[in-house]
Amino acid sequence: MSSQLDDVLAELKGVLAAPPAGIEGFREAWSRIMDRVVEGVPPIEGVRYRQLDVSGVPGTWIETPASAEDRVVLFTHGGGYAFGSVHTHRDFVARLADACRARVLGIDYRLAPEHPFPAGVEDTVAAYRRLLELGYRPGRIVLVGDSAGGGIALTALSRIVAADLPPPAGAAAISAWLDFEALGESMTTNAQKDPFNQRDVVLMVAAMYLAGGSARGASPLYAPLDGFPPLLLHAGADEVLVDDTRRMAERARAAGVEVTEHIWEGLYHDFPIFDPLEASSVEALAEIAHFVHRLTD
Repeated sequence: MSSQLDDVLAELKGVLAAPPAGIEGFREAWSRIMDRVVEGVPPIEGVRYRQLDVSGVPGTWIETPASAEDRVVLFTHGGGYAFGSVHTHRDFVARLADACRARVLGIDYRLAPEHPFPAGVEDTVAAYRRLLELGYRPGRIVLVGDSAGGGIALTALSRIVAADLPPPAGAAAISAWLDFEALGESMTTNAQKDPFNQRDVVLMVAAMYLAGGSARGASPLYAPLDGFPPLLLHAGADEVLVDDTRRMAERARAAGVEVTEHIWEGLYHDFPIFDPLEASSVEALAEIAHFVHRLTD
């Protein structure tokens, strides 16, 4: 863990110790923290960001000189279903576009508590439909999301299959938050190791996202998996959410889905986003890129 990440964690702990008033205050604080993540990180050369409307959902095309015009990564950002944006993840999506040699379409899906489940999932399905309408081949599209965005990507994938839409080539999730009941054993066993999340915070934010709805019914962990394309699931072994990834991998294999599961020893939640230049983060991004290339080439 870099000294810069130590500083980011210290700022995060300060925000939690003296919470700002209202959800917008939290969002502003989160945006500042994410700005700190990429301070001093060299940008990807030649990256371009272009905003657009995607069937009513604010979106951004992210491209680098390496991006193929007809290969698309549909990206859903993390942030507890209530925070974050394509902008907060701007460094990661640029690295993703460059490594995958793809155009990345990042969407600013609707956030809780103003827009509880399933608003963000519906926005992601709408964005996928729009890609198909624009002529992108499903076999050249891969869904990618981190943390809450990983949960949205996998739930959206379930709805895409259920709607009899041609499925994308695959989906990748990093440190996905998949269980709104927080029943994984790692919620307890990793409580002293995880610098980002704890069970009480997970349950509090889940309640805000669900707005009285069923935690079991909305949890991506229990979404139908029949007909899923290949999955790549990454998580840090030291995060409280790691059992969400392990249990999803187990369920997917039981449903006959091709799954590549990589639990990174000694690492924490969302490490490729929070410490982009760390060796394991670079390796994880390369593995995601290999997955995308294998499925779309």
